[in-house]
Amino acid sequence: RPPPLGMALLEQGAHHLPQIACCLCGASIISNGVSMCSACLAERYKITEPLQGLSLELLSCKRCHRWLARSHGKSASEVWIRADPESLELLSLCVKSAEHHLRKHRMSLADASWVWTEPHSRRLRVRLRVRKHVDELPNGGITLEAHQTMEWKVNTRQCTACAAENATGGGEPWRAVVQLRQRADRNRTLSRLEQDALQAGVTSAALGVQQLRDGLDFYFGDVNQATRLVDWIKGCVPARSKTSKKLVSKDVRSNRQHIKHTMNVEIVPLCRDHVLTLPIKGSTSKLHGVLLVTRVSSVVHLVQMHPPTFQQIELTADQYWRNSCSPSLALDDQQLFTILDIEEKEGFSEVEIARTRELGSGQTLSVRTHLTGPQLGEPGDLVHGYDFDTSNREFDCDTPAVVLVRRATPAEMRDLAPDSGTFRGPSSAAEVASSSSSSIVPPASVRDTAPDGEDAGVGSGSAPTNKPRSAKERRAVRRQARNERQKASKAAAAAAVHEVGEIVQGTSPDAAADGAGEVADQGSPPPRSTSPATSGER
Repeated sequence: RPPPLGMALLEQGAHHLPQIACCLCGASIISNGVSMCSACLAERYKITEPLQGLSLELLSCKRCHRWLARSHGKSASEVWIRADPESLELLSLCVKSAEHHLRKHRMSLADASWVWTEPHSRRLRVRLRVRKHVDELPNGGITLEAHQTMEWKVNTRQCTACAAENATGGGEPWRAVVQLRQRADRNRTLSRLEQDALQAGVTSAALGVQQLRDGLDFYFGDVNQATRLVDWIKGCVPARSKTSKKLVSKDVRSNRQHIKHTMNVEIVPLCRDHVLTLPIKGSTSKLHGVLLVTRVSSVVHLVQMHPPTFQQIELTADQYWRNSCSPSLALDDQQLFTILDIEEKEGFSEVEIARTRELGSGQTLSVRTHLTGPQLGEPGDLVHGYDFDTSNREFDCDTPAVVLVRRATPAEMRDLAPDSGTFRGPSSAAEVASSSSSSIVPPASVRDTAPDGEDAGVGSGSAPTNKPRSAKERRAVRRQARNERQKASKAAAAAAVHEVGEIVQGTSPDAAADGAGEVADQGSPPPRSTSPATSGER
């Protein structure tokens, strides 16, 4: 154990020097320049006395547990470092904070070591070994060495990074906020813009991002960074912006002001497949009639659907806000249609379709569409479209019966396939005849077209007994069933037209029914029918 105050003589003579008595206490010591023992030197010259009772402190961030290493009075010049408890980095930080007091009393540091303390005490203790040269002693003085335990109090304060991150709710560090909004039924344009911003890295300087119901808020510490983001957004999507300022504080003496800027950016509420209906009367521009949104980039790309010119139109942000053309039909209003026949022409296609939910009733529609080739598909495929005839909304202009938007995806077709149990269309000619509103008996060529393994009176809800195992075989079966349904639907429609023509040319329906009953009574065989209806119903 070291002597009191740990003092020792560094400039002692060699071991061959004679033993002498201390001039103060008379203890036997080796001869030295001052003729005093270590205990007397420690009692008379207390070199660590200026270090006793010093109030030292260290600042630590309570959130990220970093330590303040350097500060010049401004938050921008603060340096925060990471250091584990009782580590060399933290020990170096404690020693640096005590160097000023050591230099002030002309002492130098020889060694330092940790002294264990309770973690919750918020105190740090370090044992220092210091040296000091005493000039007042004879023979040119002597260098003394002593141990001193010093204590640091740990105070908490937010670091610069944590303060900036927590300032997104209205704190001090942020200077500008960009409020990005798109008020639409589905924010698909906003979602794509967010992914593009991450790839471009335009939001890397943001202090924080806050997600809201209809948009995002970006917080910046510099107004120029927020302005660059607004300019980038306007170059990617059609939008308009509005800027406002708020004075937070003002120093009259130094003529300094703390101003917060708010930049509101509103994207046009249009997404792909939206439909616009604009009045034609009194309109001098190209924006009139029924318009379909095909793509949204820096401008909105439209197609003239009615009148069916199928002209490509580009709509800028200024034109949109000037005409205030909001979408008339949203994405949730789309319905599924089944293609029965396609006739492609120059620049457009004439398509015969039927509503998928009414497939087999014999009701078909003939429409024109801008979709051609692979975009439209083949007969039997499903397409999405807007049904204006069944819509209960009021429009500002004349509208077509149906506007086709896009072809259904393969996943949607698989979900509506006959073997999935969800497709409500007819699966055979017998079901077409049974589900028809009139009593139609299709010809024999159509009656025998039921797929193998299916009963003539069974609808599409029943699954085949021998279901193929491979996906390729299942697609082949669905393709064959789809072609048979198309043929059955056309045959049923033709038979209905033929029967109506016979009724109009002959007698009344009641008389025709009586005549048919008399023929049946004379013993003529009843007509063949795959319909589950009885003879009386026929």
